[in-house]
Amino acid sequence: MVQRESDRYRVYYEAYGIEPYQLKRIDEFDTDKNGMTLGLKSVWQTSFYGGGLFRLRLRYYPAGGKQEADPIESDKSYSVVDVPFNLRIR
Repeated sequence: MVQRESDRYRVYYEAYGIEPYQLKRIDEFDTDKNGMTLGLKSVWQTSFYGGGLFRLRLRYYPAGGKQEADPIESDKSYSVVDVPFNLRIR
C-alpha cells in the first residue's frame, strides 16, 4: 500500500545518543512517483562501534502535498507507524 500511494507517505529516521562519527550517514533514499523522498530503502554508512536509540516513523499525508523540507512533526501528516529501538553498531 505504501508504494502504491507513495506520494502520501514518507519514512523518517531519527537517532538519539548515536554520535555522528558512529553513524556517518543515511542517504540514497528511494523516491515516490513524484521524485520526493519516500525512505522505504536507504543506504547506511557506519564508521565506529557504539549505539543508542533509533526511531523509525512512517508518516501519512492525507491531502498529499509532501515536500522535501517538511519537518517530521508537520501539521500536514501524522504517524501511522512509530517504532523506537536500540541500535548497536559493531
